[in-house]
Amino acid sequence: MRNKFALISSFLIATCFLQDLKAQVYSGMPDSIQRKPVVKANTDISYFRLSDRNRKLEVTDTLFDDFEKYNPARAFNNGSLTLGNLGSASMPIRYSPRESITTDAGFHQYDIYKMNLDEFRFYNLNRPFNDLFFSPLAGQRNFLVKGHFTRDFDKEVNVSLDYKRFNQEGFYNNQKTKSTGFGIGIYKKFPEKNRSMFICFLANNHNEEINGGVSTKEFFGNDIYRLRTAIPVRLDGDTTRHQNFSYSIDNFFDKIGEKYRGHHRLQIENGYYRYGDHDSDSADDQFVYQDYLTDTRGVRFYLGFTRIRNVFDFSFRSKSVDVKLGLLHNYQKYDNNISSRSIHDLVAFGNIGLKLKEISSFNGHAALGLGSNVGNFKLEGELVINPASQLKLTGNILAHRYDPTILQEEVYITNQLVYSNDFGKINEFVLGAKLDWQIMNTHIEFNSGIIENAIAFDQTALPYQSSDNIEYIQLIFSHKLKWKILGLENSIMIQEFSDNIFNLPGIYSVHKGYVQFPIFKKRLLTQLGLVFYNIQMNEGLRFMPATGIFYQGDEAIEYFPYSEFFGNFKIDQFRLFFKIDNFSDLLLRKEHYQIIDYPQFDYKIRFGVRWQIFD
Repeated sequence: MRNKFALISSFLIATCFLQDLKAQVYSGMPDSIQRKPVVKANTDISYFRLSDRNRKLEVTDTLFDDFEKYNPARAFNNGSLTLGNLGSASMPIRYSPRESITTDAGFHQYDIYKMNLDEFRFYNLNRPFNDLFFSPLAGQRNFLVKGHFTRDFDKEVNVSLDYKRFNQEGFYNNQKTKSTGFGIGIYKKFPEKNRSMFICFLANNHNEEINGGVSTKEFFGNDIYRLRTAIPVRLDGDTTRHQNFSYSIDNFFDKIGEKYRGHHRLQIENGYYRYGDHDSDSADDQFVYQDYLTDTRGVRFYLGFTRIRNVFDFSFRSKSVDVKLGLLHNYQKYDNNISSRSIHDLVAFGNIGLKLKEISSFNGHAALGLGSNVGNFKLEGELVINPASQLKLTGNILAHRYDPTILQEEVYITNQLVYSNDFGKINEFVLGAKLDWQIMNTHIEFNSGIIENAIAFDQTALPYQSSDNIEYIQLIFSHKLKWKILGLENSIMIQEFSDNIFNLPGIYSVHKGYVQFPIFKKRLLTQLGLVFYNIQMNEGLRFMPATGIFYQGDEAIEYFPYSEFFGNFKIDQFRLFFKIDNFSDLLLRKEHYQIIDYPQFDYKIRFGVRWQIFD
């Protein structure tokens, strides 16, 4: 209750700040389409992330920039398969190696909705800045709201507030989602000491009712059942909640002598992963839960956690060489109400950056596990060549060894053991290359990898470790074209596995075409277009509600040409969009799926507004 009160109080404080802002009044200024509509000529706003403080990104009026893509699962780089509802459990379409060599709990179905420390934005600015977004769907029970506020205070202090919420009742029974993220960051400079301090609090809460999918498909196509709540689903008494609170403080010592720098991070996290179903004695329950149904009186899963992370690093920088050495200690404690487990991961790591003449550079990273994660390692290398202006070639290599996740090793359901495994470590090796041609707005990427001891979940939702090496290749291509009022954007990902034990799609692409033109004496910029999503997969995936994992299905997913029609409108810092989600349904009148038995929504009309406010 105290946590909820703290969140509400913090957001009310931010709202009070917003109420004091004064709108700028424009008069006698050029058309908004013919100028960059900044509020003042001296506006200077940029942001950076703690993962790369040296990379400053300007906050500019970037026209629409996929403004209408409110769903993170629909963004190409985050492309994910979902259960149909906004904020529902998701699985990435593109295979990617794990990032870390420390212990991983394994619960990632809500990652695309989460706020995380390394992606939180801190600002350098000369005036307050606010970015507000709201998008309702079919009344007040389905909406998305986002708000961002940042301003400087006296004595070199900047404060940023970030808030977002998905609230979706859905259109089938028992599929409500509510995902809330809140963050507050304080950035304090000490110029006389060449030191910067960052304090950050993040809260992520994800709640979902999972209906187990529709129990029969024979009612689809009957107009009586266009009201989707009339279609029976398998589960009606379950709830999922993932809760995570993060408290952190980073200190950067930017000059120790002439060329040396230091950094320390302390981060404390606590929370839990929880699932419960109070009624589990039906045939539908047996179908959904399989071996996870250990008690017909109900299904319960719980795993609480505490994590304490300490990072120390020391770096040397010159004109041509940049070296960083560091040590990470990650304490983790997990409690499943049956037993508790403490883990002390220790990682020694180092980075090196070399500038090779004027047109090339090399970046390397090495990490070695020394504690509970002993034997794990990660070696990365990246060579960048700039043979011509606005042309960049990149070659990269990765060797990686890490442990199975806790979820893959052991699970208790309703205080009874479902499985316990002694899997070996996973080894990965990847070679890749990239081409970025800025003048043509083109990106091409190729990866070839091999996975030894890969782990997947079989058709009974139980984990197993493959005895064969899994080889895969990936090709990613994206480009943007603009000619007069016409625009075309294409992003394509092709991946192929020697044995696709993950049942991931082989082809995923997003194609966007639009016309863009000004109206009302060039005051209102208008964009009308169509987005087409192409997902091709041979075998489908099923979903296990108790633990949130996607596992091998026994049915194919029928191809469906999903599309969205949209309109964007912009005047100064105010934007409005409308979108017909699942526009194809208007023509085909056919249900479709990304996950077996979990239908995507029929066509819906959504509106949204975004308003950037200065001062």
